[in-house]
Amino acid sequence: MSTCETVIANAIDVNKCCGKEENFDIDGYTCVKAPGNASDWFPYKLVPEQVDIIPRYGAREHCKHNISRSVSWSENDTQEEYKLSKKLCLKEYYYKSDKPTLRAFIHPSEYCMDKTVGTNRYIARFCPCHELICVRKCCLPGFYLSLDQNVCEQHDDNDHDYSLRFHDTNFRELKHRPPHYVLHAFPTCASLGNKPLNREKKEYKFFILANGSAAIMSKPQEVISLNSHQYCVDHVEMKNQDTKMPNLILCKDENLTSKGDTVFSTLSEIILIILSLWLCK
Repeated sequence: MSTCETVIANAIDVNKCCGKEENFDIDGYTCVKAPGNASDWFPYKLVPEQVDIIPRYGAREHCKHNISRSVSWSENDTQEEYKLSKKLCLKEYYYKSDKPTLRAFIHPSEYCMDKTVGTNRYIARFCPCHELICVRKCCLPGFYLSLDQNVCEQHDDNDHDYSLRFHDTNFRELKHRPPHYVLHAFPTCASLGNKPLNREKKEYKFFILANGSAAIMSKPQEVISLNSHQYCVDHVEMKNQDTKMPNLILCKDENLTSKGDTVFSTLSEIILIILSLWLCK
């Protein structure tokens, strides 16, 4: 992701999501003709007078895997998750105990902005996974997943939030985490429902790899690989239990004993190699 220091000081190109005479309809998630003056699509008072805003009209985002973020705010919000810096980088915050923590900078070239129809709010849309590895944390920062109600609950003040740990392909923890973006969402299987990887006891070991995928040790010789949109990870409290443990949430139809494309049997591969060498003698 680009850095805010690369923003030009006296003229900044800004992507306007919709056309010159349009605003964004948040109900239909589409651009419609502006009911009034469309020129107030940008919060100009945030920008020093000597800086020119150069709009690029109709610059909608096109995100891979359709993973996009849409965030809106008004100039009167007192606790926004997103704010614009003076260099027009979109600053992303999360709040715990009313204290803001900066999570990411989003460069002006990587989002589009517009005014929403019928409100005094602005909207910014961007592709968080365009240049970064995306990993899904099931709940917002400071929250864990309770399976009693299947909802996210806030941690007690003395509890630690789940912290992502990345591993290489040999399942060794990396000293430095790769550049990544944390999505707070469940896996893309809402119509099918979801399930925890481990239930009453820790049946499976899992590792988050440097490319954002999850590796699950289903058996000592088998590793199942899940793409980043097939799981979310977090501290999970099981039903009728008071303890929380790191866990994966998967789609209900995810078969951990499958021999499909995602399963790689190390033992079988070794046997095949030995057999091939023996036959070649």
